[in-house]
Amino acid sequence: MNDLHNVIQLERYTYSLFDLLHRKLLLDDSAEMQFIPLIEIIFLKANKNYTEVICTNNKKYLSANTLKSQEEKLPKLLFIRANHGYLINVFHLCSIKKKNELSACMSNGQLIPISTRKKKQVLQQISNSSIVLDRALIG
Repeated sequence: MNDLHNVIQLERYTYSLFDLLHRKLLLDDSAEMQFIPLIEIIFLKANKNYTEVICTNNKKYLSANTLKSQEEKLPKLLFIRANHGYLINVFHLCSIKKKNELSACMSNGQLIPISTRKKKQVLQQISNSSIVLDRALIG
């Protein structure tokens, strides 16, 4: 019975992750509405009252919303606030560099500093996310 419960839980995690990765972020401005798949977003960067959305294939978008506003729209399982100016997608997190200060190494090679104030929260969120990601990848 316990094995059946574990299989059901794994299927739920796999479905949830699949669902999350196939959701899209709406970027709406006066010229057009763009739908960006979450799986393509590497990180978001604050730029005053705007947000830069950095994606795979060197794509870059500018949103007329603040980083905080974008953070509220995105699933916490995938997106983590590394510091005041960056929101990272754990799906694109390759490693955590521990030399001197903590930094997140992203799939595009960019290092994102992790603030001292956010360190504990970031590591906890990464740990929780990686458990779910690992479970989904097993299935």
